[in-house]
Amino acid sequence: MDTKGKKPLLIALAGVVVLAGIAAFLVNTGDNKAGAPQEQAAVSAEATTAAADEAPAAAKPASASRPAEPLGERTLGNPSASVRVEEFSSLTCPHCAHFHKETFATFKEKLIDTGKVFFVFTDFPLNAPALDASMIARCMPPERYFTFIAFLYENQDKWAYDSDYKTRLRQDAKLAGMTDERFDSCLADTSLKEGLVARMQEKAGRHEIASTPSFLINGKTVVSGALSFESIEKAINDAAATPEAETTQE
Repeated sequence: MDTKGKKPLLIALAGVVVLAGIAAFLVNTGDNKAGAPQEQAAVSAEATTAAADEAPAAAKPASASRPAEPLGERTLGNPSASVRVEEFSSLTCPHCAHFHKETFATFKEKLIDTGKVFFVFTDFPLNAPALDASMIARCMPPERYFTFIAFLYENQDKWAYDSDYKTRLRQDAKLAGMTDERFDSCLADTSLKEGLVARMQEKAGRHEIASTPSFLINGKTVVSGALSFESIEKAINDAAATPEAETTQE
């Protein structure tokens, strides 16, 4: 059901408090083991379909911008497009994987590649495996970023919930061209880790992001869930038709 207007202040504050707790856990957790998905209360542990076990190089390629440093925006499309869509996503979230496996290719082909949408991918890691995976992706050469992200979603069930997830993540990173030395130095980069967590907190507070995946359209409308192409296209059209109001849709 769509709800217009901002959520009550107490709900928004409660969400920020929960995320602050998650953020503190992420920053202070180094080698915790992965278990069942911990994508926060609003994200269920719905099972995903089995993913093909293929090398990152075989994942569907995407053109990417070239940010100057690891914390720079990761984007696709024309920055001058009339619509900006920012996705908040956790790499261990089953619903996020579903969106990227079932919807993203069509979304990119019909809206990003045609110049209608400028797309921004913002890491929203809600457990330690997701944070580590986000860090490794950001330590890849920028032109490999979206290819590696696609591979991680395609193979999420093979690494994200394994107690020894770092070994599989290392193997996948090596297939994508990353050395062991680069892998270790990336995960040891506290400024990158703290920067990703701080940005997640800031975005959650400013836009009342309560679950993953969530999509911010033109900085004013938030829609959440593993959306079909038809659903996200409609949300974009609706947002364009009501520019004066900020809305949140479930």
